[in-house]
Amino acid sequence: MALTATAAALGAAYLAVRGHEKTEEQKKKELEGLHTWFRDATLRTEEFNRSGPQGPVAWILNRGHVVPEDAIQGGEEHGHPLYIARAYTDGGVMIGKASPHLKKGAVIGYKHSEINVETYEILIGDMDRLKWVEASGKLNVDALGYRPVEGGYEPDLTPLYVVQAHHHFGTYVGKASSVLDGAFVPHDGSEKKVKDYRVLCYA
Repeated sequence: MALTATAAALGAAYLAVRGHEKTEEQKKKELEGLHTWFRDATLRTEEFNRSGPQGPVAWILNRGHVVPEDAIQGGEEHGHPLYIARAYTDGGVMIGKASPHLKKGAVIGYKHSEINVETYEILIGDMDRLKWVEASGKLNVDALGYRPVEGGYEPDLTPLYVVQAHHHFGTYVGKASSVLDGAFVPHDGSEKKVKDYRVLCYA
């Protein structure tokens, strides 16, 4: 499918789920943000496919339930591996989980809810060049001792970082920042706040 057609289909699906109670101007702004993310994600993926990895990690565009080779596993729920995903919503790029057992392939967390997404970016990389670093509460990047992997951003452009946290007999992938009072991980229909977590960093 051509890029423009794919972007149009993505926009229609997005508004069907997220377009309620928005003005026409807000919808227009949302679609512009969505299309910008999709275009940039497509360019990143094309560059990766053309030149290969340029560092320890890469975000590549993905769709549905097929997990690409070298996707980084960040957790596990009910015996299913969880991989690290991100997708655009409401002016930001939110971090979540991807797995073949999920309804559409991936789930992100936003405003205390889970959002199922079919088109998303998935993080691939080399764990020999990465490490998980312990953290708690609001994330102090300077105190980590290592540089965290870039994840996403809030609508106000606050950076979000990739984390994993234990919750309810599982290990879940989510987000942390200098503003959030702990990690937030999508699970069982909502976002769960977890005080202690681990941040994915460059080794």
